Amino acid sequence: MGAANIIFRIEIKGAKDHDLVREIKMQEYRKKLMNPFSAASRGIEDDVVAPESLRKELIRSLDMIAEKPESLPLKKQGNIPI
Repeated sequence: MGAANIIFRIEIKGAKDHDLVREIKMQEYRKKLMNPFSAASRGIEDDVVAPESLRKELIRSLDMIAEKPESLPLKKQGNIPI
């Protein structure tokens, strides 16, 4: 994983067993940062939906936007008369 190699390059370079330290740091990175809860806590994602409730959430979301009015921007200019 490229990100872990870059972030932890000093620790990896200073270790006796580079491959072992790289693997440990990659596991730490995956556990800490590569999950939906980490992204949701930072505001990157709005919500984390459990797989068993995914169908219900999709239906709710589609129902919510089904009645949304479509608003088109006003035209600033029309066709140029020739």
